[in-house]
Amino acid sequence: MTLYAKNLRVNRLSGKNHPTWHYKIYLREDHGVGFQMEELQFVRFLADGNSDTKVYDAAEIARINQTSHLNGYGLMMFSEGYTPKDSRPSHPTRLGVMLRGKDDGGQAHAFTMYIPLDPYVQP
Repeated sequence: MTLYAKNLRVNRLSGKNHPTWHYKIYLREDHGVGFQMEELQFVRFLADGNSDTKVYDAAEIARINQTSHLNGYGLMMFSEGYTPKDSRPSHPTRLGVMLRGKDDGGQAHAFTMYIPLDPYVQP
């Protein structure tokens, strides 16, 4: 399993009066074995010195992406961000990702990734 950000930049959305940001994280199965996701956790380290955690269980993953199962050599995207209505719009400078689940053979696996993010820019 590979966890990555295609563009390591946090984009500031245009047309807003408050700081807002957005990025995309991709999950890719690399060995042709399906994977049932049980939990996906993001820890965002924010520019204001705080951090926050977002945890998705299998049902939430399926609601967002129509499935929580990643087929062999499959790809899944998660889009994360804040809008002006959010209480803490500080943009992330680093991201920790943890994915837990079982492959189609029933073996439990956990994958982690630390992703440094570039400062946001106006697109």
